[in-house]
Amino acid sequence: MNHKIVGIFGGAFDPVHIGHVKVANQCLIDAKMEKVIIVPTGLSAYEKKLTDEKIRLLMTKLAFNDERFDISDYELRQSKIYNKPSYTINTLKHLTKNSSYSYALIIGSDTLQKLDEWYQWDKILDYCNLFVVPRKISGNDINNLSLSIKNLVTKHKATRLSELSIKRKGCIYFASFPMLPFSSTEIRSLMSQKKSIKKYVSPEIYDFIMQTKCYVAGDKGQEI
Repeated sequence: MNHKIVGIFGGAFDPVHIGHVKVANQCLIDAKMEKVIIVPTGLSAYEKKLTDEKIRLLMTKLAFNDERFDISDYELRQSKIYNKPSYTINTLKHLTKNSSYSYALIIGSDTLQKLDEWYQWDKILDYCNLFVVPRKISGNDINNLSLSIKNLVTKHKATRLSELSIKRKGCIYFASFPMLPFSSTEIRSLMSQKKSIKKYVSPEIYDFIMQTKCYVAGDKGQEI
């Protein structure tokens, strides 16, 4: 029996850039996902200082405004209530509970390399499949992975996309499309240097950043 695939795409989205949107759209089009749930991170488990949660939530709503995208504030709410980091495993338990969909957690290959640093990482595949978008490694080049992750990939790697809808959980599939080669960190660095970010973010996000000045310190009206 085949089940409809729903993507779960989490991240700080600080800020949301066109790479994020492209990956989500390609999951809908190329991977034929029914929808993609966008999940902004709450408090960082790595103690990274993040932009205000309301700002990041508003940006995700602006950037992912297609009806096939759902925005979940679950991690933001959990961090606010309990004043501690939000963990992916808890989000998966919440989103997949009593559902007949097949869920695919969308991550970059660089994130896969650090998966064993996650809280209860070895239980992730009990609730979903992993949909890995290449950045630095591909499904055919896993030599840079730690032994524990390499063993996980070897055991659970799916060679066909259809396996995700059949098995619903427990598979690791490597996408055929890549991530764009830039990050939110690099974009924030450009803004701190008052350099243009127009080619990295959508017009809506650019206008939002300029109007709210959420990343701009100092000169009012300074364009970046």
